[in-house]
Amino acid sequence: VSRAKPPKVLVRYDFPDWDVVLAVPDLRGFHSEREVNLFKEYCPIDVEEVRELCHIILMKMLPSVLEKDLDDFGESIFRIQRIGFKRVEIDQYGDLIWGLLERASDLTKAVGMSSTGPTVYAITDTNKRDLIDLFKEYFEERGLRCDVTVTKAKNDGAEIFLNP
Repeated sequence: VSRAKPPKVLVRYDFPDWDVVLAVPDLRGFHSEREVNLFKEYCPIDVEEVRELCHIILMKMLPSVLEKDLDDFGESIFRIQRIGFKRVEIDQYGDLIWGLLERASDLTKAVGMSSTGPTVYAITDTNKRDLIDLFKEYFEERGLRCDVTVTKAKNDGAEIFLNP
């Protein structure tokens, strides 16, 4: 919705070899006109929350990636879910997503909602099976089918293949 140019890339670090557990519930997310309306209604975000977000990313999240410190990375994710526009995005699903984030935070602090949802993710180095089971059970208890995938970060850039 914004006419502002995207920001410049400040740094680029390889993401550690942590497991990324993705849960995609059978639920309509916010996209297209619904997403645009969400931005129009809730933006701009309070400058103090923007400052806090920048501080978390620059002072805690990026160093934790460089140092491969999952605890600090998870704490960064935990805090980001609760401020600014990310909080607004999660609020659109009421207690559904908040309840899952709360339950999953017993297994890892690195749990959040992707973009405007409803995909939820968790990052771990030890208990992916527990997270898979939790995600599936949580949504099934609420009458929603959920596909869960485990993946890793791809630290290479996009590859473009041209047909000769």
